[in-house]
Amino acid sequence: MMTEIIYAPVSGTVKDITSSTDDVFAQKILGDGILVEPNSDYIYSPVSGTIQGLQNTLHALTIKTDSGNNLLLHCGIDTVEMNGKPFKAFIKNGDHVNVGDKLLYMNRKEVTEAGHSDEILIIFPETSQKIDKQEKNTEVLSCQRIAQIG
Repeated sequence: MMTEIIYAPVSGTVKDITSSTDDVFAQKILGDGILVEPNSDYIYSPVSGTIQGLQNTLHALTIKTDSGNNLLLHCGIDTVEMNGKPFKAFIKNGDHVNVGDKLLYMNRKEVTEAGHSDEILIIFPETSQKIDKQEKNTEVLSCQRIAQIG
């Protein structure tokens, strides 16, 4: 499998996944990944691939990357309970996206006022390949390189 570059889905601060406020992510139960504390409400595609599994509540989706990896993009913690209210989708299942295409809008103020974390998680549920990640606690801009698989 070829090397895959992962780009920041949102501007903010890159954190270690183990610092997630959700134990499922912090303990890497769904797989290793990257956490970004966002400072923007727009979420962009971190890879090129096909949208799969966009949830009705718009808080999560999977992308089958062009090089064959599956990537889970999860927006906020327990935001599924908000039934899509703080979200707007710019894509639908089956769409092909390129790095930097606008995927979602997440009203961070609504999310945090409801008592939820607005952290954005990129999870690689199936890869056994090494994930080379950006240094922790680094400020990034959306679509800036933050990781590499393989």
